[in-house]
Amino acid sequence: SMYGEKAFYECSCGRMISMACSSTSRDLVQMLVNQASCDVGAVEKLVETLEEISNVDVVHLLGNIFGIVRVILDPKDGETVEKAIASNIADCLALQPETGLTMAPTGLGVPLLQLAHMGLEKDEYRYKSSVKKTNFDASFDVCTIQALMEQLQQIRTMKKLPEEECVELELSLAKGLSRAFISDSAKRKAKFEPKRKSQGGLSSKLATYSIAEQQHVALAMLDF
Repeated sequence: SMYGEKAFYECSCGRMISMACSSTSRDLVQMLVNQASCDVGAVEKLVETLEEISNVDVVHLLGNIFGIVRVILDPKDGETVEKAIASNIADCLALQPETGLTMAPTGLGVPLLQLAHMGLEKDEYRYKSSVKKTNFDASFDVCTIQALMEQLQQIRTMKKLPEEECVELELSLAKGLSRAFISDSAKRKAKFEPKRKSQGGLSSKLATYSIAEQQHVALAMLDF
């Protein structure tokens, strides 16, 4: 049977499972950052068993992290690493309506950002290789980039990363935000104005700005 959130954490078994999920999630993220490997089948069985027992946040968190692991180590047709990283990190950083907090604990902030950086770099390569950049389909949307920027701000304040690495992440996020605006603009035009040619508004022009200009405009638009 499915345990409720409160009942799950009140029992000793639930607390042990919670600790194991958090620890395994951290280990998996660090493994991905270090480009190591693991037994995909064994982790998949663990996640499936836990999902049958409970639907609490720590189990969902582990499921999201495993979603990235599986695509990197055992991808199916049509799956891309950058989209798997983006969609699963978006879930990890989304605010939960019951608590107002994210599923990802504070200790996962740094490796999740480093993992996001890996996905952003793959997206950047795909963007540079695309012929028609105004129709680019970005893996990371504006909301996810904003959540990652907030994570970086917290990590920077707590000095959990060297400043040089923070600057590198900041620039990667700024470029990612530019691509997200371009992608969002293309999707809106395709939905509401399918026959109208793109006029190349702010989103498409943003990609031609310098990194500093992109960051300034993007953060101003987000009121960050």
